[in-house]
Amino acid sequence: MNGKVICNTGPIVALSMIDRIDILRHLFELVAIPEAVHKEILEGGPINAGLLNYRKAEWIKVVTLSKPVDPLLRTSLDSGEAAPYCRSESTWLGHDGPQRLSGSYGDRLPHI
Repeated sequence: MNGKVICNTGPIVALSMIDRIDILRHLFELVAIPEAVHKEILEGGPINAGLLNYRKAEWIKVVTLSKPVDPLLRTSLDSGEAAPYCRSESTWLGHDGPQRLSGSYGDRLPHI
């Protein structure tokens, strides 16, 4: 196992759509998503992409960030993409901080 990871919407939905969300469980001891990501997944877009498998993944921890998302991040990312980059995650994942698993937009940002 590779420790802890915080995900944005993209990896969760993509793995759910191919029925392989379990890969995250096998790779990481803790998989967490911010509330903004949870909300985006539940809204699901026009086809509720990946929603059924996501709902079965009760091992994914939905977390509340103690600080708001930096407004600068919000200029180019939506809430679900920006939330995993919030510095406050160390308060719930431990002092070492998590790895981040994100989709295409988040990959363009430096890890904070």
